Amino acid sequence: MTKSTLIVIDIQREYFTPERPFYLAHGAASLERARAVLDVARTREFNIVHVQHLQDGAVFNKDGELSQFERGFEPREGEHWIIKSQLSAYTNPAYRQLIEGFKDGPIYVIGYGSSMCCLATIVTGASMGHRYTLIADASWARSPVGEITEEAMHRQMVAALAIHGSICQSGDIIGPH
Repeated sequence: MTKSTLIVIDIQREYFTPERPFYLAHGAASLERARAVLDVARTREFNIVHVQHLQDGAVFNKDGELSQFERGFEPREGEHWIIKSQLSAYTNPAYRQLIEGFKDGPIYVIGYGSSMCCLATIVTGASMGHRYTLIADASWARSPVGEITEEAMHRQMVAALAIHGSICQSGDIIGPH
């Protein structure tokens, strides 16, 4: 049987540090669901790919502490780690090569944000014939300067992503929460 794959996109401290530009004020529940999904994926021996956004500048700075993974989301031995500096993980050619090897099994996505890096990766992948399933409650979206709530933005992004892939909830992977 083909193994399932879990893509863990940008679960980094930038998103959970108040006063940072990408702070997710209401993202804590999604982080806990992402943690539960990752724990189950590790137990079930999924292929696991960690994607980390690193760049020069004030946010996601390649040398900064806040660009590090949230505690518990650090790659472990046998897990893959891809670094990108733009929205889509496909901007790193190693990511595409890795996904080509996993595309015959289910590919699930957790992480941040549903309106940015998850969106860009899933849409780019769809154009290459890669089918993703976003675990919607293990992701979240940033609000663009208060014009819309984080929850409303995430809901809209999940609806848009359903056009390019599939949507499920963490309970579909780990059981009811």
